[in-house]
Amino acid sequence: MGGVGDGGPGGLSETWVGRGGAAIFLRGMLKAYGERNRSVVAADSFRGVPEPDPIAYPADQDSVLHTAGSLAVSLEEVKENFRLYDLLDDFLELNAIPFGPLFLRKMGLHPEEVLGGGSGDHKLQRVRELIQRFPTLRWVLLGDSGQRDAETYSTIAQEFGDRILAIYIRDVDSAPDTQRDQTVDGFIKKIAGTHVPMLLVADSIAIAEHAQSLGLIDAAAIPGIANEVDQDAQRPTLGKATADSVKGDVADAVKTATGTKPPR
Repeated sequence: MGGVGDGGPGGLSETWVGRGGAAIFLRGMLKAYGERNRSVVAADSFRGVPEPDPIAYPADQDSVLHTAGSLAVSLEEVKENFRLYDLLDDFLELNAIPFGPLFLRKMGLHPEEVLGGGSGDHKLQRVRELIQRFPTLRWVLLGDSGQRDAETYSTIAQEFGDRILAIYIRDVDSAPDTQRDQTVDGFIKKIAGTHVPMLLVADSIAIAEHAQSLGLIDAAAIPGIANEVDQDAQRPTLGKATADSVKGDVADAVKTATGTKPPR
């Protein structure tokens, strides 16, 4: 077959599939190179490693890999991982998320898996790991005042200094000088000596304007961001949308039951 990216014929094959990660990577690589006419074939028994056959393969006679249950990944689980990839890929493309690594958190029924480690330190640990994995990158951190993001990011600013370009904390409460505002202000003062800017902002326009002043985005992008913020403001809240839906359902039920239109 030809090389990837040259438009030549041929597919790609992964012959020990596991959970499907390598095959999913190959599929993503083909998409990144615009290769729409090639396939990825995942070939496996999906039953784990077979028992050793010492007659045909003497070197394998002491192998115990067939006892490793973690290697017995079912076809359905692999398919589910592919479906998850499709979902994430579509979400990232739809929302124009920039290319980059994506680190997912394991979810399950154990309390630590459901609650993210069971403590406020979980996000701090994950942010540290990301920054340490990419030692040449500098970072912009986004959070909101409804969680412990200001506290977490202030610790990161103290630990990593000028590798943090800016910290933006969205104000989730429109009322002035709330307890949340005062808490964020306290962390802003705490990291003043690091020279890392931390801002409590009302919306994405404030973030964009400050990011533009740092040279992180082009000034020409700000009107488009402002337009998106305005569109978001025009959308009904979840509570209002739910109330309107219930009101409509009740009106329809009354009309069906009585043959009359209910008063507004």
